Amino acid sequence: MKETIEKKFKGFWADEKGEVGIKQIAMTVGVIILIGVVVTSLSSGSTLADWVGDVWDAVFGKIKDVFDLPES
Repeated sequence: MKETIEKKFKGFWADEKGEVGIKQIAMTVGVIILIGVVVTSLSSGSTLADWVGDVWDAVFGKIKDVFDLPES
């Protein structure tokens, strides 16, 4: 039984070498965003709502630029 578990464990790590999956990328992006939120809220003294509003405006500004939509 122990050999079977060891073989499965070694096989799992052998399959994962050099491979980057969607879950790993999503988790990394989530951690980066979390760190960015903490640093921004601590350094600028603004509230999280202000920061989210700024990001929201920036994202939709870029979308409007890409699709040539009029400013509202």
